[in-house]
Amino acid sequence: MKADIVIINYNDTQRIDRCIQSALNQTYKKTTVIVVDDGSNEETREIYKKYEGQIKLIQLERTDKTARTPSRARNEGIKNADSDFIAFLDSDNYYNSTFIENLIKFDKDYAFCNWEIVGLQSYKVNIEQVWKGQDILNNYLKYQHLDHQAILFKRSYLDKIGHYDEKLARSQDCDLIARAIIGKGEYYHTAKRGFIFEKHEEDQGKNIASIHGKTLWTLKNNINITWILGLLNTPYAVMSYYQAINDFITLDEWKIVYNDSEFRQFHESHLEMLGIEKSEK
Repeated sequence: MKADIVIINYNDTQRIDRCIQSALNQTYKKTTVIVVDDGSNEETREIYKKYEGQIKLIQLERTDKTARTPSRARNEGIKNADSDFIAFLDSDNYYNSTFIENLIKFDKDYAFCNWEIVGLQSYKVNIEQVWKGQDILNNYLKYQHLDHQAILFKRSYLDKIGHYDEKLARSQDCDLIARAIIGKGEYYHTAKRGFIFEKHEEDQGKNIASIHGKTLWTLKNNINITWILGLLNTPYAVMSYYQAINDFITLDEWKIVYNDSEFRQFHESHLEMLGIEKSEK
């Protein structure tokens, strides 16, 4: 069995070396490292030259800044991957040397490990509680964010559930994980820590972004909306919750999904109850 690690980067000159080295230093030797550069500057591109012959470099040229999204870059990596298993890594994070070895041996649709946060905050993440009981999806949505970088996907299962949704402005990783759960694939969790996430200033808004993404995903897939209504009791989540609702109802790309959704009936009946005239989409 072979594995691919897809690394995405945009102008990260400070941490990309560490990231690539962690992928190249895997003890599981049937591992290919694919770096997808999303239109970085010349300084960043110079760094890749030292890895010539060691990595597969996918150089994207995008003059339109709005076209630069992590999902599109990751999907480009998937297109260029040809191994049995695939993992995803952002340029500011890194793996322990045994990450692939500890997960690939289980030969599951997806396997994942615990991880560690370093940098602005430092703590160890243990996610066992999320995967207990029958209602795994609601546990995931409600309690804890499994990082997609801690997962090794079987390529055939990734193709089955679909790749990263490029329509989503945020939390595309939440969407992918939720679809992996919905797909009822075989999974395995190891308590071994194989992934290190470096938390810095730019990450401070990610909890709110995660709420937005999970809410939008829940609406999109007609999942029971009880859990998102509960977010109204969480002050920091309210703004993100309403933004997701607004996006789902008003943005053109969600028009067909909204029109066919269970949420539309709930939403319109709620407006009627409040005496508010519903807007035509």
